[in-house]
Amino acid sequence: MPKDSRYRTAQKLILGGLIKNLGDLFDAIDKTPLARDMHTAPSRLTKLIHNPALFTFEDCYRIAAILEVDEARIIELVHSESKPKKGVKKKG
Repeated sequence: MPKDSRYRTAQKLILGGLIKNLGDLFDAIDKTPLARDMHTAPSRLTKLIHNPALFTFEDCYRIAAILEVDEARIIELVHSESKPKKGVKKKG
């Protein structure tokens, strides 16, 4: 069982399919405690969130271990952030 009650909540939301991307995850938990539990600087986690392509498998595995969910679920969350956003193309 995750040690922080917010982690338990995030775990249940992930397992229930309600968290579909990193934004949803960080609506449920704070970045700073997670970064510290990952043994990384909060500024590095913020950098990863803003540029998900920088996430390593190790980062995903650490988050999965903290939240006690399958690593593939966290990798899927990161991957969903890396997909190009659908929207209006700028004319140029």
